Amino acid sequence: ETISEALKTPQIMCVDTLHTFKRTTQYNPSRRQTDSRPLETADQSWINLDSLKAKKIQWCAVSRDMLKKNGGTYEYGDTLELVFHKNPSLNGEWIIHDTMNRRYRKTIDLLVHKDNKIQLYRKNNATVIKTSWQN
Repeated sequence: ETISEALKTPQIMCVDTLHTFKRTTQYNPSRRQTDSRPLETADQSWINLDSLKAKKIQWCAVSRDMLKKNGGTYEYGDTLELVFHKNPSLNGEWIIHDTMNRRYRKTIDLLVHKDNKIQLYRKNNATVIKTSWQN
């Protein structure tokens, strides 16, 4: 099938809800909010502060119960397509690179630069979606 033929075929975008995090929080790469190595994530990735400040990277941490090794769904490196109903400016792809303190459950923590203020609302649930195209 050529590109022009493919473009003539109508397609429908399908959106499946995969998971809803009950709580969304934010953290900065600082010793106060992480550990003694704030620029290194749990999967040993290194945070580039300039890229973080410029919003070129969107990384997150998930609570330990959400990781496959603990019976959850996700692994480090998974890209989540997130939809925030109360703050659509945060919608987009977020990559899991970190883990939260063990006291948290069913929670996602967004990595943000200390100079980038984001508004999180008290019940700011994040929904993970999967999009696909069908003829």
